[in-house]
Formats: sequence, C-alpha cells, structure tokens
Amino acid sequence: MPAVSKRPDGRPPALTLTRVVEAARDLIRQHGLESLTMRAVADRLGVTTMATYHHVEGKDELVRLVVDSVRADAAPLVLDQTGWEAGLRRYLLTTWRTFQEYPGLGEYETTHFDQVEGQARADAGIAFFEAAGFTKSDAALAFSFAQTYLHGRLGIEAIIHSRALRSRRQGLRAHDYVEFAVEGVIVGIRAMTATSSPAASTGVAPA
Repeated sequence: MPAVSKRPDGRPPALTLTRVVEAARDLIRQHGLESLTMRAVADRLGVTTMATYHHVEGKDELVRLVVDSVRADAAPLVLDQTGWEAGLRRYLLTTWRTFQEYPGLGEYETTHFDQVEGQARADAGIAFFEAAGFTKSDAALAFSFAQTYLHGRLGIEAIIHSRALRSRRQGLRAHDYVEFAVEGVIVGIRAMTATSSPAASTGVAPA
C-alpha cells in the first residue's frame, strides 16, 4: 500500500471527496477501471472502507465523479477565431488523449449514458456548429458524427487494453490512427455540408 502523507502534527490528512476521487483516478490510470473497488481506494488512502462511504454512495457514483473529473481535463468544444475545424480537432484529440490515460473509463462513459448530461452535451455541440454557420439539421448531424467516432474509438481503446493488443503495425502508434481519423471526420463534415451550410465551408469562425 502506498505511503500516506501526513500533516505537520503527524496526523493523516482529512478525508475529503476530492481525495477519494483523486485516489480513484490514480488507481484507474495505473491499473485500469477493472481494478477499482471501494476497498482499493480506501487502502490507497490509508482509511477504512466504510470511511469512503461518507463521501460517495458506492462505486458507481465514484466512477461517475471520476469521469466528470477526467473530462474536465480535456479541451471543451468551443468556437473561437481559429474556426470550427480547429475547435473540433482540439476537442476530439484532447478528449481521446485524456481518456486514453484511464483504461476502461471511456468505454464506461459510452455504455453508462446519463440522459440529462448527454442531452446537455448534445445541445452544446449543436450550438457550436450552428455558431460556425451550419444549419440546425447539419449541426445536429455533424455533432452526432463526431461523437460517434469518439465513442467508437474509446471503445476500441478498452478492447486493446483488455487484450493487450498494443503491437504496432507498419510503425504506427495509436495517435497516428486517431489523428488520421479525426482529419477524416473534419473533411467528411466539410464535404457533406458544403452545399447546405456554405457559410461553414471555410472552417473559419464567422466574422
């Protein structure tokens, strides 16, 4: 069990929700989601298992909090002067890179869908594309396409991790495949909406 840092007076630090979530993040980063148990988190913190239940109801709530914490590390989908293509690229790549560090967590998010949170994310994604000049229907299709790729890739990452299939092919790494596919998503959206959403075809932010 890892050593637990102590206060200057020798007492262990107070147990907080933040520390519980951070301990869970560390476990998942190092050993994958399958390693996460309330007992493992408690052992890492140097407390009893019951002590952790004063802060979370159980493992499901803890994983949800970890997902929220990890997602906050990725770049949000925002439109700035660099345009929608750059904004979408940042969002997809940083979300993938962030979740890749936590084996199994991305797949968990895609299979344990929170309807309210998912709708809020979809609304924000559609608003992003509309602000870039897409029609409402094109905006909905574009965001759905991008999210479908992202969720699919996170699912593949979980399979690769669980089956230890990290061998390289033709010298390519995971990020090579992802960067290639993300560019394909962007090119596809641009091509498919060029006629119906001409204001968005340049990929730059509207004046």
